[in-house]
Amino acid sequence: MGFANGKYTDPALKRNNPKLFDANGNPLYDTDWQDEVTRAAFTQNHQLSFTGGTEKGSYGAFLGYMDEEGIMKDSWLKRYSGRFVFDSNIRDWMKVGGSLSYNNQKERVIHASWVGRNMIENIPIVPVKYPDGSWASNADYPGMEGGPNPVRVGEEYKKFLRTNTILGNIFANITLAKGLDFRTSIGVNNVEQKTDEYAGRELSFIGTNTNGYAVREANEYTSWQFENYLTYSKEIAETHSITGLLGISWQHINNTAFSARAENFSDDFFSFDNLGAGSVVGNPTSSAFAYGLNSYFGRINYGLQNKYLLTVTGRVDG
Repeated sequence: MGFANGKYTDPALKRNNPKLFDANGNPLYDTDWQDEVTRAAFTQNHQLSFTGGTEKGSYGAFLGYMDEEGIMKDSWLKRYSGRFVFDSNIRDWMKVGGSLSYNNQKERVIHASWVGRNMIENIPIVPVKYPDGSWASNADYPGMEGGPNPVRVGEEYKKFLRTNTILGNIFANITLAKGLDFRTSIGVNNVEQKTDEYAGRELSFIGTNTNGYAVREANEYTSWQFENYLTYSKEIAETHSITGLLGISWQHINNTAFSARAENFSDDFFSFDNLGAGSVVGNPTSSAFAYGLNSYFGRINYGLQNKYLLTVTGRVDG
């Protein structure tokens, strides 16, 4: 603590701040920053299920709730989930089934670089807060480098991540004739993710340079896949066996993203809920892309006396 700009200064000469030292230069505080920033986290997870069925089919409905505290104070994650599955033999020659699931998740993300780093770098002679309620920091000790108070960053830096996920699929198995089966299925996946972030005007090293900044982002990912398989199997005189498969698979993916940012707020009241309250508005950005994949494939297996096997496959993708 005696070095600054390569020059040594006796630390005893710096012990003149009455907020940190008594009249004899003894520290008033002995802060355990790791204890102040971390905690014994508690997690609760609840599941509720309903299942049933008959000789011709079955079904199940499942609900879930999870509330998880982070080891770092002020970090947490909450998730609500639901899932439904079923399968049914509609006819002797037809079976259908599928599933649908939904997840809603929200989490508060801490500023990992400043909270985790300063938990280690902050000096113990600096308290979290002074008796008058004002925040303390390493800057209160002359010549001491270091970032902002990690407890303050945990409380005042706001970043929330919200994710909604829908995943569903349905299939049908159809017996067209003896040894000839057809299977078709379609699946859909949709993920929407939103991020809200705000750093206050007085949050050193994070929001002070811009007099506060706010960011809102949105991303959406959607994909679907359609697959069809035709399978034929036959045995001849218990000596020869033939299995053939023809298949088609179509897949498509869309992705969009948007981001907006504002700086220089007159107060911290609106946070990220009103970007127009910032007098400096950045250029919004957006993006979108899509691509697909079509696949056609086939396979023939020939077996002789359960000893020899010949396989021929072919596939085309585009």
